[in-house]
Formats: sequence, structure tokens, C-alpha cells
Amino acid sequence: MFNEMIVSLETCEPQLEELGAMILGPWGRIWGRLIQQGNFVLYMPVALLICAQAFQGYLEPSGETCVDYVILGVSTVCLLLTQFRGLGGRAAAILSWISLACVAVVVALLVVVVDETDADGRSSRKFGNSEMFSSRFVKRQRGFAKICLGASTTAWAFVPTFLSVELSRALEKPREDFAKALWLSAGLNIGVYVGVGVYVVRKWGWDVTDPLMTTEDLWPARSNKSRALYFFWFVATAISYAFTSLALTAACQKRWRPDFDVADWSLRGCATWFFLGLPGFLVALVLALVVPSLFAMLAVTTALTVPWVNHVYPAILYYKFSKQRRAPKQDDAFSYRDLSVSSVALDDRRPDDDYKNKRNPIIAAVRPNVLAAVVFTVGVIVFGACAYGASLKLADHQLRGAVEIGCPAWYLFEDDKAD
Repeated sequence: MFNEMIVSLETCEPQLEELGAMILGPWGRIWGRLIQQGNFVLYMPVALLICAQAFQGYLEPSGETCVDYVILGVSTVCLLLTQFRGLGGRAAAILSWISLACVAVVVALLVVVVDETDADGRSSRKFGNSEMFSSRFVKRQRGFAKICLGASTTAWAFVPTFLSVELSRALEKPREDFAKALWLSAGLNIGVYVGVGVYVVRKWGWDVTDPLMTTEDLWPARSNKSRALYFFWFVATAISYAFTSLALTAACQKRWRPDFDVADWSLRGCATWFFLGLPGFLVALVLALVVPSLFAMLAVTTALTVPWVNHVYPAILYYKFSKQRRAPKQDDAFSYRDLSVSSVALDDRRPDDDYKNKRNPIIAAVRPNVLAAVVFTVGVIVFGACAYGASLKLADHQLRGAVEIGCPAWYLFEDDKAD
């Protein structure tokens, strides 16, 4: 759906806010910017924390050093990675392949470590968890919340597929290669989530932490395999942070310095790009240090952005897009949307634009309004699950875990009680 809109609206950048502006008008741009850039801003502090945990796990498996100090050290590396702009598609492809290779190594090492761990007595179920069937209401409520939090984790699996569409114009042969990229992205997601997830749960049971490497009673943090895993995990997460920060910095550059040349590697150009990326970096660093529970914040971020970015907003855009495309051209009426979609982009499409229907049999076989309604409904269901899990994670001490600001020597706030 998203790709069809991008292909038809050739003058539009493959971004939510630009599509929103062309199809829904100015308020569509604002909505798209809020959910997409808001997702980037609120994910970056979590990425900093995960980078710090991975780096600490590699150098200091005992974890004696306060993670806030590690965040401050790792954040410097992450800030420097923001300079990976203007390197061209080949450099981005190289970083992507490095990230993919690191993820593959992490997955392989994770399976090996889990297989070598003695986890007798851990229980797993074909569906759900044992707390869902408890006679106690609070425990049963907590069990359903864990199911919803698991669903919120899998909701992020749509993001790589979504990014495949955004990057489709960067492909050398977008018409031929887009379908391959989409299938590869979806296949890797399903393979990792289902294959690795089912194996881990069967071996370690359903009650494991997220990330898995923080399951203290089972994870052998001091083993060589674990430390190697932490190293590759750090590299992959650092690249993920770099790509996220680059997207946010590019948005700032487009708004504040639209005439800036991203290929300018002079001292002044590097300094300009550095200061353009500094606001997002500082927000991420401050949030990483002062938010008491970053994973609780991630649960809220997921509910407020992920289903909207991946399902609800694209479904609304596609419904309006299809409706405007079917509507007769009105020469005597002028509006923002007529100028951007009905009277320009859609009437000036290339004669061979129908290739997308041949490449996408689902869109060709299903009526646009039905397809949009299905995707919209899925988004609403995902939002409901994410919102329920996030609200319980905020309210339940056991789900939220220890909440603290600062380090053991100078706690500014601490609340480690659990039910």
C-alpha cells in the first residue's frame, strides 16, 4: 500500500509526513511528523541504554560499574556515528550488511548459550503463560499484561518492512528489487521471532526478561560466548542508533538548514552537521539518565507510535489516496489536496504505473477500502494490546522492576519495591 502511494506520487519523498501533506493536507504533515519523528526521539535513549548494557557486558560482565557512567562513555561514540552522513548508498549498504552479520552472530550465539544452559523446572505453554489462569485477579491481570507486552515487542517487527518501502527508491532496480527486499525483510523477521523465540521459550520457559541477556538467574554473563555476543550486540545496536539519529538529524537539517550540503566534509561542514544532530542527542542522553524506567517508557512509546506508524496512519492515507484517485478531476475547484494529488501527481502518472498491480497481487485482488479497513483494524488491535501492556507496566511494580535515577552512591530517586 505504502509503496503504491510512493510510486504514484513521484514528486513526494518516501516519508510519512510528506505523504500526509500531499494526501491529507497540512494537518497530515503534522500528524505524520509527530508519530514518525516522535518514535525516533523516544527510541534513541533506549538505544543508548542497550548500547551501554552491551558494552558493559563485554568489558565488565560483573556489572559493578553504574550503567549511567557507561551511558555517558558510550554516548560519545554514538554522537560521533552521527557523522556517517553523505557517504552514499554504498556506505549505507556496508553498514547495513555489518549490522545484519552482527545480528546473525548474536542469534547464533544466543541459541548456543541457551542450549548449553541447564534450565530444568522452567515451564512453557503453547499459548500464554500460567499467570493468565491464576485464581488471583492481580496475578491474572499481570499474566495478560505480559502477553500484551510480548505483542508490543513483535509490533516492532513491522518496522524493517516499513523501512524497506521508505528506502525503495534507493534500489538500483526498484521495480524488480522491491518485492525481493520486502520478502527478505519479512522472512528474516518471521524466522528470528518465531524460530528463535519458540526455541528459547521451550528451553527456558515463558518467564524471561527483555532483553534476554538480562535474565540473571539463567544467563551466564561471564562465559566467553556471552562476552562475544555482547560485543556483536553492541556493534549492531550502535549502527541502529546511527541510522535513527541520522534520520532525525536529516529532519532537523531539512527544517533549519535546507541549503546545507550533506557531502560537505570540511571542518565547517562537519561542525554544522554536529550541531544539527546535537539537540536530538542531548534529548536522548538526558532521557537515558533521568527517566526512572526506560523500558517502561519504551512500552509507552510503542503504544503511541508503532501501530500508528505501521498500520493506522498508512491505512488512512491509502483510503484517502484511493478515494481521490477514483474521484473525477474538478477543474473549477482549488484546494491543497487537488494541487498535490488529484490534479497533479495522479493525473500525470506514467502509463506503465500499473506495474505495481502486477507486482502486488494482494492489492490487485482486494478493493482498496477493504484493504485499508483490514490494515486499520489490525493497527487498532495492536494499539489496544500495546496500550494495555504499557499501562500495566507503569502501574505494576513487578512488571516495571526497580525504578531509580542515579547510581548507588548518589541516588536521586529510588523505588525498588515489588508486589
